[in-house]
Amino acid sequence: TGRSKQMEALTISKGGVTQNLSGDIKYRAHVQNIGEQAWVANGEIAGTTGQGKRIEAVQIALTGELAEQYDVYYRVHVQNIGWMKWIKGSENESGWTGSKGLGLAIEAVEIQLVEKGGQVPSSNAKYSYLTTDAIGTLSYVVHQQDYGTLQTVLSGGQAGKTGEAKRLEAAWIAVHDSILSGSIQYRAHVQNIGWQSWVNSGNASGTTGQSKRMEAIQIALSGELGAVCDVWYRVHVQNYGWLGWAKNGQTAGTTGIGYRIEAIQIQIVPKGTTPPGVNSGYYKNVEI
Repeated sequence: TGRSKQMEALTISKGGVTQNLSGDIKYRAHVQNIGEQAWVANGEIAGTTGQGKRIEAVQIALTGELAEQYDVYYRVHVQNIGWMKWIKGSENESGWTGSKGLGLAIEAVEIQLVEKGGQVPSSNAKYSYLTTDAIGTLSYVVHQQDYGTLQTVLSGGQAGKTGEAKRLEAAWIAVHDSILSGSIQYRAHVQNIGWQSWVNSGNASGTTGQSKRMEAIQIALSGELGAVCDVWYRVHVQNYGWLGWAKNGQTAGTTGIGYRIEAIQIQIVPKGTTPPGVNSGYYKNVEI
C-alpha cells in the first residue's frame, strides 16, 4: 500500500493443517475490461499477468471439510479509498469486496482462516463493496434571462436554452445520495462582479434579479468523491456555441470579452472510465 501499484493477479493455496482436509479454497476476480472471471482453486491464477489489467474486486469461498471446520475472512485495500471491511467468504454476491464500475484497483489483500466459533476479525472501515451507485445522482438547474428558473436536469442533460440569445444568470448544482465523503463545489464569473466565492452542493452561484450574465464557471469535487470521480462540464457561449469539455476546476466559458453563457452540461464520471469528450477548447478570452 502507499505506492499506487495495482494488483493484477492472485493465487491462494491451502497450507498447514488445512492440507489434510478435503475441500478447496476457491476464488475469483473482477478484472479491468474483462469483468467477473470463473472460479479457480488451490494455487491457480485469478486475474491476469502481462496485460496490465487491475483487479477491482475479489471473492473467496471454502468447500468440503475445509468449509465445515473453518470460515474465511478477507479484506482489500482499494485505490483512493483504503482498507475495506472484513468480508466473510461466500459464493453469493455478499462475498464480493472491492469495487465495480469505478475504475479502482485493489492494491493489497489480507486473508484469515477462522475456526468455527473463533474470533472474527474486524475494523473500523466504512465500506465493504462499492459500485457506481456510491456516486449518487447529479442534478442541476439554471436561472435564465426572461425564463426564470428552469426545470432541473440530471447528469449529462442540457440546462438552458440555446439559439435565443438569453443569458444564464445563476446555477444550482447538487449531488444527492452519495455514500462517498465529499461534495461538489462551484463558482461563477459574473458580469461586473468577476469571480464569486466557491459554494457547496445545492447553493446558488451567480445572481438573480440583477440582469447580470454568467460568463464562466468552475466546478470541482472534494473528498472521496473527488478521489474516485472527475466532474466534466461544458458551456454554450454567445458567438462561440458549445465550447470543449472542462474538468475538475478548470474555467469553462470566457472572461474579459463580455460574452454570456447560454447553457451548460455537467457529468460526473469515475476516474479511468470514458469521458464525455476531449479536454480542450473550454476557455476563450478573444472576441469573435
